[in-house]
Amino acid sequence: MGQLFVGTTGARLIALDLVGNVVGQFPVTGGVRSSAAIAADGTVVFAADDGAVYAVRAGRLSWKFQTRRPIWSSPAIGADGTVYVGSDDGALYALDGNGKLKWGYQTEGPVSSSPALTANGTIFFGSQDSKLYAVSSDGQFIWEHTTGGPIHSSPAIGAFGEVAITSRDGRLYVFH
Repeated sequence: MGQLFVGTTGARLIALDLVGNVVGQFPVTGGVRSSAAIAADGTVVFAADDGAVYAVRAGRLSWKFQTRRPIWSSPAIGADGTVYVGSDDGALYALDGNGKLKWGYQTEGPVSSSPALTANGTIFFGSQDSKLYAVSSDGQFIWEHTTGGPIHSSPAIGAFGEVAITSRDGRLYVFH
């Protein structure tokens, strides 16, 4: 594809070519504060302050999924095409390749943390309820760990399966 996709607080996703020329724009009704994800078929999936997840292919809207609050979480796309994204309404959502809700996992605080996926299908994400969550690809609870403060950062998964995340308590947490 040879393009870079950049969201703006001016309520648009901009497509740039490899030398920085604007080659396309897609307007939305809220600022785009997180990164876009690109599906295997080239569909660009991103979220906005209007609480919507957008899927755009070749400059046209493929689908849109609406949550109840703004989204600052970057979407992640699983190997099967499932889109995972957190919302300030406190949920992590799993959407199929057509933007239909597969499941939602409710926390007790906004989810601005972007999800991280493992090869075996485990999804890790943090919440402002001060917890790191691990859920399965079908939305089932695996485990949680309470930190000393809200979690805004996104988890990182290491080469040996370790999961690292920071909390507003100023600590780095690593799980093996």
